Amino acid sequence: MSTSGVPELSAVLLALAGSVRGFVLAYVGDAAIYLNPHPRTVEARNAIRSAGVALLERLHADDRYTRIIVAGHSLGSVIAYDMLRFAWNRTADKWRKRIEAGELDPPRPSQPALDAAEALAEKGAADIAEGWRAAVLANYAEHRKLGLDWMVSDLVTLGSPLAHGDLLLAGSRDDLARRQRERELPTSPPHGDNGTTFSFPQPEPGKRTRKPPPARALDHAALFAVTTWTNLYFPCRHLFYGDPVGGTIANLFGPGVRDRAVRTSRWGGWLSHTFYWTRDRLWNAQDGAVQVLIEALDLNRAPVRGPAARPAATEKSGR
Repeated sequence: MSTSGVPELSAVLLALAGSVRGFVLAYVGDAAIYLNPHPRTVEARNAIRSAGVALLERLHADDRYTRIIVAGHSLGSVIAYDMLRFAWNRTADKWRKRIEAGELDPPRPSQPALDAAEALAEKGAADIAEGWRAAVLANYAEHRKLGLDWMVSDLVTLGSPLAHGDLLLAGSRDDLARRQRERELPTSPPHGDNGTTFSFPQPEPGKRTRKPPPARALDHAALFAVTTWTNLYFPCRHLFYGDPVGGTIANLFGPGVRDRAVRTSRWGGWLSHTFYWTRDRLWNAQDGAVQVLIEALDLNRAPVRGPAARPAATEKSGR
């Protein structure tokens, strides 16, 4: 049997593999450069992050809005995660100071949604995955009504390099887990001081007082106690099919992340990293990328009337 075509076929496969490798590195490499601790990179990263945080604060100060959705594709999803964790840090600090100053009305409110969220966070991954989104939405509404000035109800990531977060944000999976336990990197559900409790101060077990305990503040890493996280990805097979840049995120950032596998008919689904918003013959399918994106944004959700009632703003962060 003739094998004269084998070397040519091997050369073609190597060329294709090299092209895919270059394609992946072009996108994942952007995220790696953004997160690189080199002084020049840090300066640029701080400028990008500061601009994002400033934009969020302007939206919060604008009375026209009641809700903010942050959607990030590819590198934009990494920037969105980075921006939100810093913006939440500032909000959580202000919230704690308001509670300590006795500015809440009532000063010792009931917080049943927070109680339920913390109780759910103690359960197994399957229970958390099933109920976390509803718990976060309830906790978001409860805190908005109490006066928490945080309107970012949803983070939506698409084709996110955070699927490789153990390599991009840490030196290994163990290192990533350590940084998450130390609450440097937010997870869903959040890590707390004692593993699952992400508010403070905590009531002392068995201690009874005549007056209810003071309001509990959310931890500086409890971003995803009040913000849902939905991640869209094209499953990747055989190097070329799907999106080799994105992937599942819940396995690295917690079972509260809602991973959604999606499909596209564009190019038959090959190298689909930039097709998350492409209208094609599958866009109206239950697992079509556009339909799932529309569902994740959930723009028809009833607004939560907080101290300042404000329609939903969508801030897109993308490559």
